Amino acid sequence: MGITRRVLSVAAAAALGTAMAVAAVAAAPTAGALRSGVKVVAPAYYVAVGASEAVGYQPVPGQRHGAPSGRGYAEDLARTEARRWPGLALIELGCPGINSVAALTGESPGLPGVTSAGGPARCHYPQGSEVATAVELIRQRHGRTVLVTVDLGFNDVWPCLRHDSVDQACVSTGLQQIGTSLPVILRRLRAAGGPHMLIVGLEHSDPYLAETLRGHSSFALASETVIDQMNSELAAIYTGAGALVADVPATYATDDKTPVQLPGYGTVAAGVGRVCALTWMCTSEHNLHPNDAGYRAIADAVAAAIATAPVLGS
Repeated sequence: MGITRRVLSVAAAAALGTAMAVAAVAAAPTAGALRSGVKVVAPAYYVAVGASEAVGYQPVPGQRHGAPSGRGYAEDLARTEARRWPGLALIELGCPGINSVAALTGESPGLPGVTSAGGPARCHYPQGSEVATAVELIRQRHGRTVLVTVDLGFNDVWPCLRHDSVDQACVSTGLQQIGTSLPVILRRLRAAGGPHMLIVGLEHSDPYLAETLRGHSSFALASETVIDQMNSELAAIYTGAGALVADVPATYATDDKTPVQLPGYGTVAAGVGRVCALTWMCTSEHNLHPNDAGYRAIADAVAAAIATAPVLGS
């Protein structure tokens, strides 16, 4: 079955008001059913909220530092879930570099190393922020928005993990930001979409494990601790808000310490090898974003979470 991909270009949306830039990939809109058993009048919508990974950001020809690729986990997931919701239409709202505060308010916080890089300077939303725009789009499609993914948090701590060192005070501030902003984001999305809309929050893998291969083992170990702290915070918030949790680290298997052979490097932990296989960290680009295989793995983690959703009213 095909999907209909309806992608909101945030730059175009600022000029067009609430109009969407629509790119049709395929589709015959037909009725689908929620896990709750509630019938949905097609098309059904999937709204992807988040940062760079939510728009499939990775190195592409001519932009080695990265750009939205059209090959991210949201596209992969929409194709997979079109079996559940035929005619599923994807609306991507992600903004590279955005953190939880910027997603909620449209303004960047004052973390070290962060000015306009928090997102709003490069992404413009009709309703002033990514979350407000998502809420409006969901309200306009109330009862037809069947799925929302929330992929935030990494950029709240990423500035604290730069230059092969960890700024612990910065990490504390970043985690506090997540703890303050994310529950509000989830409440607003839930209020807009109602009780039957599925919300899946994503945990994050640790691309910096690959720094072991560059002689920065202490930094890789420290980053792992930070990412684990962040994921614990995210999981608690998502669970507390009644959202599903996509266990991306488990899918990436980055905790696997089994010795394996990695061409060009010799014996490494299997988890490090997985980072090399699923991201651009071990290439000449040395980019922390997932590659196509990495995005497929993230989509698998989200799909696995969706599969656990209870059938309400049963």
